[in-house]
Amino acid sequence: MKLWLRRLLAWRLGKLAKGTFAMTAGLGLRTVAQGVVFLIVARVLGVELYGAYAAVLALAMAVGVFGGVGVPMIMLRDTARDPAVFAESWGRTLAALLVTVPILFATYLLLAWVILPNRIGWVATICIGAAEILSAPLTLAAVRAYQGHERIGRAARMVLAPILPRLAVALILPLALLLPASARLSVWAAAYLLAAAVSTSYALWLLRHDFGLGVELSWHGLARAAREGWPFSVGGAAQKVYIDIDKIMLARLATWEVAGAYSAAYRVVDMARVPLMSFFSAASSRFFRAGQGGMSSAARYALRVLPLPLVYALVVGGYSGSAALVVMVAARGSAAIPYAAGSDWIRSAKGIGTHFDFGCNHQCVDKPLGDSPLGLARCGWGNICGRSGNGGHSPDDALEC
Repeated sequence: MKLWLRRLLAWRLGKLAKGTFAMTAGLGLRTVAQGVVFLIVARVLGVELYGAYAAVLALAMAVGVFGGVGVPMIMLRDTARDPAVFAESWGRTLAALLVTVPILFATYLLLAWVILPNRIGWVATICIGAAEILSAPLTLAAVRAYQGHERIGRAARMVLAPILPRLAVALILPLALLLPASARLSVWAAAYLLAAAVSTSYALWLLRHDFGLGVELSWHGLARAAREGWPFSVGGAAQKVYIDIDKIMLARLATWEVAGAYSAAYRVVDMARVPLMSFFSAASSRFFRAGQGGMSSAARYALRVLPLPLVYALVVGGYSGSAALVVMVAARGSAAIPYAAGSDWIRSAKGIGTHFDFGCNHQCVDKPLGDSPLGLARCGWGNICGRSGNGGHSPDDALEC
């Protein structure tokens, strides 16, 4: 008994646990700041203009994922295995971004012209696209750099970097209420671009401060890195499109009001995924190191760290009373969101509330069991796998995701 107590008292958090907590803090603070930004922007723009903003942002982010064609992930992998190659890998990342970003931006403008409603002005389209396609990939590459060195505290700071300037400009955005309603989206888009430029400048400065990195390009090995990295890019794009395509379709096929309400619901639901995203972010470099020994080595490491995220997923999204209580409180508490965001959001409160089924389809909500705590918890499996519809509602489905 005494030996067990001594071991318990001597126990200290490992590097992975510390990294997970640091990233959870960063992502948690980012989520809170995003919530504040959402309330301000939603109140200034109104539900319809916010729907337009959400559609443009979803399209820009879906295209921006291809920036660098996965070369930043190869930089993370190579740095995790041998930090001595980091400077060259960073140069390759910059070269890949220089080649791909102009093509992606032109593609985005073409898609915006074809897909988005004509009522969305080009000022908003260009500014938001520039922020997400030109600026955001550089900031994300900085996150990958610190992940590769397992400096997750710094990576968490990079995660916060884009949202803090955005929060600063959002705090003065209510001055736009003095302008005509038609001009407010363009004003916010310009402020969004300014905030993105500030965050990217800070990321580059911090990399130079910590590693002595400049903006020297490295073309050596770029083709190989792109060939190995494009699956990461395609996978990230597929996930992004899966998450955001509905917002673009709603803006095109329904009304901006519906798109705005639907997007608002995602802002709140995302909070439940923060610890899982933090854990996988902190563990990414270790997975790459384990992968040096082949798939079997990586699989063994995955099985070793699986229990913690699996337990969290089961508790938050499974058949537990605590998960049901969280969902019920969130669903009922979401009624306050429209009042905080403005009077024209009250009409859309139902659209926000119905999204708190955590990924269920409407059939699940319409069933007699669907509105009960057990029914809501049952639907939670859809959120674990990122599915909707009839699939993803059982433990077996959860293990497949």
